[in-house]
Amino acid sequence: MLGAGNIALEIAKRSLGAHMLLMDVVSHNIANVNTPGYTRQRGVVETTYPFGVPGMGYMGIPGQIGTGVEVKYIQRLRNDFLDRQFRQENGVLGSEEAKEGVYDVIETMLQEPSDIGLGSVMSAYFDAWQELSVTPEDPAIRNMVIERTKNLIDTFHHYANQLIDLRSEIDFQIGETVKKINTLAHQIADLNGKIEQALAANQRPNDLLDKRDYLVDQLSKLVNVRVEKLDNGGISLFVGSMNIIDDRRVNPIEVFKNTEINASDVSDLSNATTKFVSAYGNKGWNGDKIRFNGSPDGDGGTFSGVDPYNTSVNTLWVKFFSDSPDESVKYVALDNKSLRSGKLFGLIEARDDVIWNALEKLDKLVWGLVSRANEVHRQGADLHGNAGEDIFLVPDSIYTSSRPQDLVATLYAGDDSSGLWKSSNFRGIAAHVYLNPDIDGHPERLAAARQDPTAGVGSDGYYNLSGDSTVAVAMAQLRDINMGQTSITVNNYTINLASPANFTSDMTLKSTREYFDSWVSGIGSDSENNKTIKKNVENLTKMLDLKRKQESGVNLDEEAADLIRFQKAYNASARLVSVMEQVMDTIINLGRA
Repeated sequence: MLGAGNIALEIAKRSLGAHMLLMDVVSHNIANVNTPGYTRQRGVVETTYPFGVPGMGYMGIPGQIGTGVEVKYIQRLRNDFLDRQFRQENGVLGSEEAKEGVYDVIETMLQEPSDIGLGSVMSAYFDAWQELSVTPEDPAIRNMVIERTKNLIDTFHHYANQLIDLRSEIDFQIGETVKKINTLAHQIADLNGKIEQALAANQRPNDLLDKRDYLVDQLSKLVNVRVEKLDNGGISLFVGSMNIIDDRRVNPIEVFKNTEINASDVSDLSNATTKFVSAYGNKGWNGDKIRFNGSPDGDGGTFSGVDPYNTSVNTLWVKFFSDSPDESVKYVALDNKSLRSGKLFGLIEARDDVIWNALEKLDKLVWGLVSRANEVHRQGADLHGNAGEDIFLVPDSIYTSSRPQDLVATLYAGDDSSGLWKSSNFRGIAAHVYLNPDIDGHPERLAAARQDPTAGVGSDGYYNLSGDSTVAVAMAQLRDINMGQTSITVNNYTINLASPANFTSDMTLKSTREYFDSWVSGIGSDSENNKTIKKNVENLTKMLDLKRKQESGVNLDEEAADLIRFQKAYNASARLVSVMEQVMDTIINLGRA
């Protein structure tokens, strides 16, 4: 039979070990109070198996005698529900932050309202025509009209190229963000293996779990992730329905230019039609399908698609490996069915919606202004009585491919007098419009007067109505009349205006100035709305992170209190050992008497 003294000494020894371990846990918490992603740990203590369990063959004393305490395991104080909430909002915050940066750049670029922005340059252009209407034969004023027209064209180019360059930079950032996502994915998969090995050895790898959760938190800001826990201790991560981490295997996100996708490598073509595959959304001629490198175009030929503004842009695919011996690979589109938030989503939204819309609005503004200006000017007469030419021209083809409908802006439909475009797609005009070289340097060719076949030309070679300013007045009025207006009447002289098929409804009911103001105010409104959403999500994310830290973070006051409590218990256990030592000495000495 085990003596009472032996039991007490064993209890004291176990208490010393348990409380020493508890103080080690507290020390570990205190040491990592400033470690990012660290989760507070707590030793879970239980009584050890009692001595003297009653049974058929047990003849000892009645009842049971406790045998002390042990630390059963070390627990991480982690709340999975708060983790899910935080990561969800963190992804929204990442996307809104990405778009906020783009809005800030565009607003800075526009510089509105100001004396140097596009609005001011447009006003100066129309003011020049207004001045010409007062003194239509003045060569200085005519030269001023040409110079301000060139300044307007240069400003169009400047704004368009800035937006195109910004879109290119965002496209580059998309590729860099994908690299970060894949790097984090490989790190998480590697930690899965280490955690599973530790659990198989009956260990609790709390610090490794912290590192993995911290990486998942970082990943959640880049892309929306859903965590699925596996029975072996590993995790799988999904982006929507796309499994990018399957335990220790990573299915990486791959970036391909929209002109470099090989149809033979792609899986599930029927679903590969959404905007993150078609490169720039449901805008333009490529909104309903992908353009594959070397795939049939319906006419038996082949083609490679281009982006109207940046020629080629990044598209996103998830690379899946088959379990077959040859480890064949298939790519499935990572589109907006799966990609819903995160920095990656925000960058694509910025590229394919925010910047795309800004470029489209600018092109519409330029197209509305120059097409109406050309149409009015053609109905006027210059100083020599000749009919006015187009002031603004565009290259025969801005972008070309093997399919004629891909011509983005081609001037004239085979008839120089038609004033129409071969394509109703006006994209690219702001970056490529230029001044008619027949007018540049030839101010006498500005058609400020009305056409009158009966007026004739004088002996000096000048039009007898060269002092007339009917068309100059009409050119100045283009600032304020709706772009969809079908005629302008000045001094009982009517200038008829056609209705181009590609004048959209948002253009026809606005003047160029109103359209510009609407565009700028729309960007400002969208930017402010983005800032409001971002601020709200940021506050929510901070609140959720604070709640996580209250539950999982290290509180030095609590740790100090626990340290004192465990220290006192340790000292008491040590005192018990000392007392039991004295008792045992007394018992031994009694035997000597």
